[in-house]
Amino acid sequence: MDRKEFCEIMSNAKVTNKLSWFDLMIATQTHERVLQKVFGGETNFFLETALSLLPSLKLYLFVVKGNNFHCFESAKDAQKWIGEARTISISKLAELTGVSCVALSTNLSGNSRMRIDTFLKSIKALKGEVFLVTINEWELIRLKRQI
Repeated sequence: MDRKEFCEIMSNAKVTNKLSWFDLMIATQTHERVLQKVFGGETNFFLETALSLLPSLKLYLFVVKGNNFHCFESAKDAQKWIGEARTISISKLAELTGVSCVALSTNLSGNSRMRIDTFLKSIKALKGEVFLVTINEWELIRLKRQI
C-alpha cells in the first residue's frame, strides 16, 4: 500500500460515514486545509495525524507479517513494532525505504515523529502487509487467511 491508496481508503470512509470537514476538524483538532491535504494524499503527513483520524472514520490500521498481526492505535506503538519486527539492519532498512539511517534510527527510537511514507515503506521492506479496514472487513481477512 502506498500513500495515495491509504488516503483514498480514508476518503471513501469519510463519504461512507457521511462526515463533514467540520466533523473531522472537531474530532481531531486539525485545520480543514491540513485535512484536505491529508485526504488528497498531497503531503507526506505524520503517522499520528492518520491515526487520530481513524476512529472518526471507523477504520483500523492492521499490519500482517507472516501469521502475526498487530493493530496500531498510536504512532509510538507503530514505531516500536517496526523496531521489534526488524530482521535487517537499520542501514539496510534505510536503503530499502529511501530514508537516511539517522532519520530512521531517530524515528524508531521514538525521538522524532514518523511520516506515513516512512511507515508504509518500512512495513513493505519488512515483508509486512498494511490493511486500513473496518472491523468487519478485518474479520473477513482474518478468516480468509486463517490468522
